Amino acid sequence: MRRLRHNLKSYLLTFRMTKIETILFIEGVDNDPKFYEEIAKRYSSETGRKTDLREASELPNAALPNLGGAGGKLPLLRAATFLGTWRGRRPIGALGGKEIAFCVDKDIDDLLETLQVSPSVIYTPLNSVENHLVRGADLEKAVSIVLSVTTETVQKEIQGLQGLEILARQWKEWVIYCILATDLRVPRTSTFTRSSPLNVPAHTTANQALVASEFGTLWRRSAQPQATFDSKLQTTTTLVEYLIANNRFDEVFKGKWYVEILFSLCASCPTLARKCKKAGMNSLWIGIRSSFALLEADYQYYAAAIRASRT
Repeated sequence: MRRLRHNLKSYLLTFRMTKIETILFIEGVDNDPKFYEEIAKRYSSETGRKTDLREASELPNAALPNLGGAGGKLPLLRAATFLGTWRGRRPIGALGGKEIAFCVDKDIDDLLETLQVSPSVIYTPLNSVENHLVRGADLEKAVSIVLSVTTETVQKEIQGLQGLEILARQWKEWVIYCILATDLRVPRTSTFTRSSPLNVPAHTTANQALVASEFGTLWRRSAQPQATFDSKLQTTTTLVEYLIANNRFDEVFKGKWYVEILFSLCASCPTLARKCKKAGMNSLWIGIRSSFALLEADYQYYAAAIRASRT
């Protein structure tokens, strides 16, 4: 049953009258619930605070007045801005000591210097929730669940599956391209919403001829002098290589891309290819969510951030 949409202030004030003590607003509806449910469950158990998850789409019109309310990152950040302004005018405890946090994907907001600093906003430490899900999942078990085979079969057919994060580094050139195109605000480049056209099949290294072609096209569309473009390209390349060397590639690698690589890897195995194609790529997220276990470092990060969000 959909909750009534009031203005944002009235909506938030309703939480004073509930037994819910901690409210986590989440951005997505596919993978986000699993990740944040694990956090909420443990946080509630350890603190004794009744904790609830709410989707961004539940926010009232005040969060996105021109569109009548919507899901996603922007409404959450706008609601957090309102709450921050309201907290500045109201005494502490205006919401009865509730903890209200807006949980969003970091994406590359840190590189773009667009992070919203607020005690109510909690960014993922990595690029997105999906990165955290993959890190906490047993990938051999995930594949076995989806393809209805034993983990022994998966281990035999796909070597080094738990090293998927290392395999993802083969998308280095595409990540560099995406960061650069976003930074330069090049028109007609969807970048992070696309899978890599440079890595075909997805689990293989980049085709260098395609790399040269794509970057050449990007330069022409950017309308930047060659020297300026080359300088920014070098800076971005240095950054990405630094992150890889320090095991921090997940800060810029989009988590949803992992399934594309995993699917490609499974489809390349003769004995698993038919089952893999029948199951479909997105079904792999079912296996990942089913085999996921919350990492201690992730929980501690969120627990501290949630405590800091208390009104």
